[in-house]
Amino acid sequence: MTVLLSVDLGVKTGLACWTSNGKLLWYRSQNYGSTERLKRAIRSILVQFNEPGILVLEGGGRISELWITMAVRTGWTIETLHAEEWRLNLINQSEWQYCRDLKGLSVAYATIACHWGSQPVAGVLNHNTAEAILAGLWILIKNGFITNPPWSLPVYRSK
Repeated sequence: MTVLLSVDLGVKTGLACWTSNGKLLWYRSQNYGSTERLKRAIRSILVQFNEPGILVLEGGGRISELWITMAVRTGWTIETLHAEEWRLNLINQSEWQYCRDLKGLSVAYATIACHWGSQPVAGVLNHNTAEAILAGLWILIKNGFITNPPWSLPVYRSK
């Protein structure tokens, strides 16, 4: 079984760990305070797994480069995307296109995904964690690991 680690990039990092069969093992958010502290933490995050899996990075820039460098060194397969990709493919465009609170919408859908992925939600998710959960869910669907998603998906699909 393949492990998928999805990351909402930033110094305040959202993390979600899925199995290839759609079980959400854990999720969390961590504020590293600086890029240097985050850089030091990336290796320990990646090597905690018995073997490398798929690393999903939502976002780009310098922080993305830090993750990619360490992922390549430790044998992870890397998928990158931006939030618009998972939004277009997981949430009906009419729901998010004119939404004033995209972060809140992400939290609502991520909460559904948590319950579907057999992971309880204590309180309210923060938006960094929610976006990591949804990015990971989309890559699992896109790559054919999940064929029965937690809700009806929009007709639009990116290739």
